[in-house]
Order: sequence, then C-alpha cells, then structure tokens
Amino acid sequence: RNIELYGGETGIAIGMVGTDPIRRGRGYASLLTNKVLEISHNAQKSFVILWTRAHLLEFYEAIGFSEKYSETDCKISPQENNVLDAPNFEFSNFDDIPHQQLEKMRHEFNASSVASGDKDTVRRHFKNNHWDGVSGSRGCRFGILYQNPLETSPFYSIIAYDGPDPIIVEFVGSNEYFRHAVIWIGTNLKSVPISYSLSAPHLEKHLESVHVEHQEINYYTMICRLSPDYLNNPITTWLDRI
Repeated sequence: RNIELYGGETGIAIGMVGTDPIRRGRGYASLLTNKVLEISHNAQKSFVILWTRAHLLEFYEAIGFSEKYSETDCKISPQENNVLDAPNFEFSNFDDIPHQQLEKMRHEFNASSVASGDKDTVRRHFKNNHWDGVSGSRGCRFGILYQNPLETSPFYSIIAYDGPDPIIVEFVGSNEYFRHAVIWIGTNLKSVPISYSLSAPHLEKHLESVHVEHQEINYYTMICRLSPDYLNNPITTWLDRI
C-alpha cells in the first residue's frame, strides 16, 4: 500500500511476505520483494518500507534494506502514589469521534519530531472511519480518551479494550497527559499492566512518566531507498536459499 513519511516522502509499504514451508529455499521471497522494489521504482516512489522479526534482518539487509528503528512492546502501569488530577476526561466510542480533528492534532504534534530529524517515521492516517495501521488487536473494541471538549483537548489516546489487557494503540500529547491516561485506564478499565507499543523513536519519552514492567522488541522497521540506478545492480545472495 502507499505510505508517507513525516519528512514528506512517499513510498510503498509491504505487508506480509510468506512462503509455504514445503516450497522454501527456492528464492520466492527474494523474487517477490525485488519485484515490489522494481514496481515502486517505476512508480517513482522514493522508498519501500516493511516490518520484520529479528531472524530475518540479514535477509532484508542483503536485498538492500536497512534498519531504521525497532518497535518495542511494553507493559506499563502508573507510578506509585500517582493520582489523576486532570478534570473533564471523556471516553467515547472511537467511531463516534470526527477523525478529521484527530488527524489535525496528530499532524501538529508530530511536527516537532520532524524538526528534530525524525523524518523517517511513518505517517499513519485515518481512513473510512477506521485507524489505518492496527495489527494484532482487531478483535477488540476501540475507544478514545480525551479531555472535553475534543476541539481544544491537549491529547487523545486510542485504546483497544475488552481483550486480555488494555492496549494504548496510539497516544498524541505530552508526557504529563500520557501519565494521566495510564492512571485513568488503570482506574476505570480496571486492568494493569497496560500494553503500549513504541512504534517510533520519539515515543520513548512517554515511558519517563510511568512504571515500565516489561519491554520486548517485537518488530524491526526496515527501509530501502530507491536510488535511480539500483535496478542496474541485481541482487542475488546466499540468503535466496532461505
């Protein structure tokens, strides 16, 4: 699918690449991935991006991808003796909220990360009243926590709930409001720890205001820059046998 970085570049995102176990070792994954690179180049895209596990890093590096950052799954809870002292919090059904307002808030908040050089962060969009980019939590219900009224709210938090643990799918706002959101979730959804995925480097600052019980790298974000002459250098490696 088409994807955009906060630096303004447009490219192609690869979802899942898989080979039937009995047909592995014949180079199908390399062939498919290189074909996507060729199609993207012909479409005048500047990069291709994908997400993979640790054991496949070498495979994608050999094809021309490089690691940009890792996506870390965290289990978090409020720090001891923390109390919620921010009033007027509202928790609404995600589909009842005008998503254009959320898109505007997200764009303004992430402008600071672009200014600090974090231009390779994926810019996710709301499409057709659904959040584009959720993985692993589609079986949950989605709600949004914000400070009423939404038009002037200093933050919002999209939360997947009704699963084993509440999941903060996305948070936009300051560290202080992240702390408040974690306290609210623990108190009102009656569940800790809370899952939170660090999908970009600039989100790590949120962990300063909460207690981190566990951290584990889940996925690695890999990017391949499509230079004008890359098609003149076909890639074949021993990793084609994987």
